[in-house]
Amino acid sequence: MEPTLRSGADRLAFQHSSQQLLRDLLSDCSVADFTLPDQPAEDFVPFKALWDTGATNSVITDQVVQQCNLIPSGKTFVYGVNGRHLADTYLITIQLQGLILFPSLRVTMGDFLGADVLVGMDIITHGDFFVTNQNGQTTFAFRVPSQGGLNFIASDHEQDE
Repeated sequence: MEPTLRSGADRLAFQHSSQQLLRDLLSDCSVADFTLPDQPAEDFVPFKALWDTGATNSVITDQVVQQCNLIPSGKTFVYGVNGRHLADTYLITIQLQGLILFPSLRVTMGDFLGADVLVGMDIITHGDFFVTNQNGQTTFAFRVPSQGGLNFIASDHEQDE
């Protein structure tokens, strides 16, 4: 599952800024049943995505399953705050901000609050994910592929000089 650029998009990055501190990092996404990468835009259903660096894999709710008419591809055990349980798996294509496509993504169905898609480390590790909370305002950004890290230590030393 390599991310690709949506036809007509000019970049594989997006950024969200808020005028306040955020406890939940949310972005727009859309989901479609797994098909070929040239999937028409009208096949995608819009949802809100919650970004979670503590989640190993991405998760969708029953709402996504119903609205996208998804059929389970299998079952797997998942481990969460409530212990271990068996969950249905689905093969989907997820589109982030109308720009970045992740085709053939295997997700599980689960229950969580605040969004219908949980973006886990299976997606986040494909690029650079950045969060800052300067002056009481949260900004987060994501880009693929990774273009290198941020060096907070070098920045601190530059300010000391």
